[in-house]
Amino acid sequence: GFGSASGEHWLGLENMYRITAQNTYELYVGLEDWSNNTRCAKYASFRVGGGNYYQLSLGSYSGDAGDSLTYSNGARFSTRDRDQDTSSANCANYNVWAGGWWYGNCAHSALNGPYFRPSDRTTTVGYGIYWYHFSPSTYRTYLKSPK
Repeated sequence: GFGSASGEHWLGLENMYRITAQNTYELYVGLEDWSNNTRCAKYASFRVGGGNYYQLSLGSYSGDAGDSLTYSNGARFSTRDRDQDTSSANCANYNVWAGGWWYGNCAHSALNGPYFRPSDRTTTVGYGIYWYHFSPSTYRTYLKSPK
């Protein structure tokens, strides 16, 4: 992985594969916007496959954030330089997503983008960190950095 364990950190796909291959894990996604609204999404199981694809495998959803990740269930991890999504465009290279993710035919979520404040608003759907069902009436979710 890379980054700082006390701040923004990416564990790394190979590490996620090795960890999730050992046991069944639940995935918890905690979301908070700039108005201090909080939501969570839980998936009964979470696994990242190995090899060159790092395919996402999820169990059933529960929570109050809305299910924005099941859309990516079974998707391969796609980056700007390794297009593995099912779209005719490279979703990771498309400026509205801004980062590697399990895209499929693009996505309803993307948690690897930059953080934005509400003053950064544009009409571009999904630019930055994105969880569609958390705030579907707005173009961006504007998630805060974790504490």
